[in-house]
Amino acid sequence: MYPSLSRASVWVAAFTAFLLAGYVTGDDTLTNVWLTAANMAGVGTGYVLYQCVDAEQRRMDHPLAILYLLAICGGAAMAAALVGSGLSTLFFGRSIWIRFWVWFTSELNRYVILLPVCFALQDWAKDRRAAAWWRWPSARTWRKLPPLASLGVSVILSILVGGPGAIAFPVPALLWCALTYSILPMSLMILLLNQTMIGLMMSGLIVIPSAYNYIDSTMSFRLGLTLLVLGPLTVTTIMARQRSLIAQLNHALSRDSLTNTLARRAYLDQTEILLRRSMPGPFAGVALLMLDLDRFKQINDRCGHFAGDMALVAAAKAITGTLRETDLIGRLGGEEFAITLFDITPHEAGLLAERLRLAVEESEIVTDEGTILRATISIGLVHGYDLKGQALRRLLAAADAALYMAKAQGRNRVVRFDATMEGAGDGAEATARPGRL
Repeated sequence: MYPSLSRASVWVAAFTAFLLAGYVTGDDTLTNVWLTAANMAGVGTGYVLYQCVDAEQRRMDHPLAILYLLAICGGAAMAAALVGSGLSTLFFGRSIWIRFWVWFTSELNRYVILLPVCFALQDWAKDRRAAAWWRWPSARTWRKLPPLASLGVSVILSILVGGPGAIAFPVPALLWCALTYSILPMSLMILLLNQTMIGLMMSGLIVIPSAYNYIDSTMSFRLGLTLLVLGPLTVTTIMARQRSLIAQLNHALSRDSLTNTLARRAYLDQTEILLRRSMPGPFAGVALLMLDLDRFKQINDRCGHFAGDMALVAAAKAITGTLRETDLIGRLGGEEFAITLFDITPHEAGLLAERLRLAVEESEIVTDEGTILRATISIGLVHGYDLKGQALRRLLAAADAALYMAKAQGRNRVVRFDATMEGAGDGAEATARPGRL
């Protein structure tokens, strides 16, 4: 999980920690050293096998991750059992074969149940902020409780019915959970279920027929419980990969590949949703900005289209870094962008538009040849209060008319729409207008 920790000092620290744990639990010296050697053999073998698997296949959202994990855990458990089964004092009177299988099934169960939690936590830590743990559950969260409740009911049925088949009762509920939850919560639920089922069996609440002796039934129960969770875990990883691929596809469809702003269709759709939103409290209104780079064609002709792309990326980065989190920005085409500012006064919208203009003007574009380019933008702004009476097409046309006037007045400026510009912005959805460069 963390290659930087694979150092001699860390391995020595782990060995020492195992010895201290044995000392605290009261093991004699021989038992303590033997148990520690078995634990280290399992950990070392698991680490070597883990390194043999490709990094991409080790991720918990890989479809084959659980099968690779089972192979790694099986090898680690076998190494631990080979060393530990010689400790005959724990199983006096039993053959070395029985001691091996008892040790193997115990270690395999621990590895298969605990490692998915560790790996899922590692992936979660990379992709999420810790603050997400403290968010109050939403209505959507409460709708995900039935699968978890069904898992609890299945455990109760296991107690009431008993017998060898009781171990399989949670399977339908586990599959439902696997289709509902992501990898981390699913791994935690499986850990809790595993400990609960073993505890119920050890306490006699899940009745095993007397035809089975204690050792055989314990080995069978642990091994069955270990293999039982592989299917639901595999379903969870496949669902996680599917969600990831769908998210990537949605991102590709909704984002402009060059500037990472919203694509034209996504911007128009999301702005339409904002315009239809009802505002129960005081509402300052909505502003729509149309802007494009000044003399963009000259940049392309003089420095090449790659430099033009760099100018678009630099401008989009400067603009995005100035906007509020709630604002929408989309690339309508070519060098033209549109911005939706929600719940903002006309004065605030004007100030923000001016900050956007300055942010682009002050940004530098360094070409591959080392030439420093500077770009400017012209902005047309329109503001409205009554959203129900403001169609998006009408707002775009008004903002485009103001942008046209900004170009006509010398570029690199912000112009607010007024009634005298009516009709000047017809065809606002065109990606460029002759004479607007």
